[in-house]
Amino acid sequence: MNGTDVVLDANVLIYLSKTLLDFDEIRAPYSRVWVSSVAYMEVLGFAFDEPEQEIRLRKFLAELPIVQTDMTIAD
Repeated sequence: MNGTDVVLDANVLIYLSKTLLDFDEIRAPYSRVWVSSVAYMEVLGFAFDEPEQEIRLRKFLAELPIVQTDMTIAD
């Protein structure tokens, strides 16, 4: 990964599911957007307030590549 890529964390994904953030605005400065396998597991265990939030989240996750977190990603 480099400075034009971003790995979304669990909080960002939850805020997106609640429409507190706009995905297009988050994505705009980056060439690629990823989700880590850890964030993926975290958000699927989240207790959503509304069923629509989980549906929205699953749609985001279906469109984004999942990346394994390792030192290459961390650096």
